[in-house]
Amino acid sequence: MCSEASLGPDAVKYQDNRVVTIDAIPAGVSGDKYLGALVDLGGKTSSLERVGRTIVSNLPGTKKVEVRVRRVERGSVGARLVSVTSEEEVEQRKGGLVRKAATKCMERLGLLEWGRGLVLSTIDTLLKAESKVHAHSSHSGSSRRRCGPILREHLSQPSTSYC
Repeated sequence: MCSEASLGPDAVKYQDNRVVTIDAIPAGVSGDKYLGALVDLGGKTSSLERVGRTIVSNLPGTKKVEVRVRRVERGSVGARLVSVTSEEEVEQRKGGLVRKAATKCMERLGLLEWGRGLVLSTIDTLLKAESKVHAHSSHSGSSRRRCGPILREHLSQPSTSYC
């Protein structure tokens, strides 16, 4: 058993004393496999579907968000893989609109403060990177980004109502 002090900053401690630490710094982590790991650990597909419905309701131009979970095997290792697809009515969105929609989604989903901060930090980082590449303000420039970070944070909340 780990002590609270020995847990890293990215560790999530669940009420039943399970601890999950994801160290994506050395090799990165893909969203589909990250979400799949959270589902394997007890996260509910219905939570991801709820996030999809919330995005459709709060991100103008999004017609549909579909979440598909399937079991995959690579050699002798099996895991869940989560695919998220969306049907969009628009090609691009202004960065400020994406951030505003993400904030609304997080409020409606009841994300904890640390989750909200991580989502907004992720969106801000992506918008700043796009503004450098496209030479425009990070909140006024267009973005192809969707509310993907919300899916990950919603399912990783150590809340018994979702996981």
